[in-house]
Amino acid sequence: MRKMFILPPAYEGILVGLLLSDAGINKSKSNKLMRIAFVHSFTLHFHYFMLVYFSLSSVFRSLPILRIQYRRGIKNVSLSIISKGLPAIHNLCLQFLDVNGRKIIPIDIYNLLTPIALAHWIMGDGEAREYGLRLCTDAFSIKEVVTLMNVLLIRYNIQSSIFWKKKLLPV
Repeated sequence: MRKMFILPPAYEGILVGLLLSDAGINKSKSNKLMRIAFVHSFTLHFHYFMLVYFSLSSVFRSLPILRIQYRRGIKNVSLSIISKGLPAIHNLCLQFLDVNGRKIIPIDIYNLLTPIALAHWIMGDGEAREYGLRLCTDAFSIKEVVTLMNVLLIRYNIQSSIFWKKKLLPV
């Protein structure tokens, strides 16, 4: 049954948006297939997290997990979910990893960055600023950020610029 599961375009769009933002990729211990792990702040992003969970509940392996962590003495409450290790999700994840297991922008990002994917990238990792919308891309190389900028311009006519959050992180 698992091998027969095909990601509907809407599911794939949501997952691509998550992978462009804060979602991570890990390997299932039981069947060695890649999975998508999604963690978001309970207090700041609860509604978006639940939207993702209910939209994709059939591909998640359990209910959301509440996590409480302390960073620099500050309490951080978040929710996390992990997808099932399905071949369709595994194949999507492989496009977002290089040979060393580092998250990258896929070669086929032009086709993967659908309107649904763009919306979830913005909801997952975007923020409104006085000068417009800022999408955090600090997980990617400058070459990958320029690739994303080109796709945004060509596919959606969105003009974008690179801002440096710290000295080395493009945003």
